[in-house]
Amino acid sequence: MKTLFISDLDGTLLNSNAEISENTALIINSLIKKGLHFTVATARSERTAIPMTSCLDINVPRVLMNGVIIYSDGYIKYHTIPEKNAFEISALFKKHNIKGSIFEITDNKLNVRENTDININYADNPIYITSNNKYDILLPLERDISKLENISHTFYEDTYTGKWFLEIFSDKATKANGIRFLREKYGFEKVVCFGDNLNDITMFSESDLRVAVANAKPEIKKLADFVTLSNDEDGVAVWLGEHYKEFI
Repeated sequence: MKTLFISDLDGTLLNSNAEISENTALIINSLIKKGLHFTVATARSERTAIPMTSCLDINVPRVLMNGVIIYSDGYIKYHTIPEKNAFEISALFKKHNIKGSIFEITDNKLNVRENTDININYADNPIYITSNNKYDILLPLERDISKLENISHTFYEDTYTGKWFLEIFSDKATKANGIRFLREKYGFEKVVCFGDNLNDITMFSESDLRVAVANAKPEIKKLADFVTLSNDEDGVAVWLGEHYKEFI
């Protein structure tokens, strides 16, 4: 059975130092040599996700920015925020006096305007808007964003700082849609995923088998078929080493 194994990064595959341990890399790379199909799905862009996973011999395109981008040595696919929504989002950020970061693709390159007023030039192909702040500050904006059509968003606590992320993108772009694309394009019959945080819920919904790390949010553990060791105990790699043969 051709199975895709796909893992979140922060809080899941990465340890508390935001690194892939030598043991995790050793186990996963040895399994890839044996035929494991492995990739990652993350809120990160290629600017950080690629260097962080360079120790792995990843052999399936990465799902980046919560499904906005499918990436493998370049963009296989990406989703732009619809023009009407881009102006609506700009107005809502102005209404709540909140700054954020705008991710755009121009000339087939990712450009980021960080910690700025959200003024969007649609010609620059906006694909992702994010803000990182205290929960109470972002919540009113999140409630307004949730009312927009054709838009998806995630709202979850940062793994490292205790602040919250609000991430906004086209409703065609989710981790679930990214997995669906990989499943259909590359003929995977089954998907096994690993996660820890609220932005992994859509990925869990699209997977056939769901594994949470021990440090995962309670909401994720409730959705999981298995709970493995924590991200600081190489939980993803240990689970793969114990169960991979079941999927051959």
